[in-house]
Amino acid sequence: MAVYHNLTFNITDEFLLENNGKFIKVSNAKSFVKAFPKYKEEINRYVESNKPNFKNEQDLKKLTNYCIQLSLVKK
Repeated sequence: MAVYHNLTFNITDEFLLENNGKFIKVSNAKSFVKAFPKYKEEINRYVESNKPNFKNEQDLKKLTNYCIQLSLVKK
C-alpha cells in the first residue's frame, strides 16, 4: 500500500435546491434565477437590497423562503 504525504483536502459546503427532481447548485443570484425564472426581477432586487452571503446557510434559507413566497402569491 502506498502512502502519499503531499495530499491536501479541501472541505467545502455546497448548497443545492431541488426543483422538480432536478438539483441546482446555488452559489449566486443567477443560480436562484435558474431555479425560479419567473421571478428574476424580484430576486435581483432582493439580492441588491439584502446582500445575502451565498456561502451562508441562513442567508440562503431566507432567499429561498422569499422565492417560495413569491411563487405562492404570484401563481
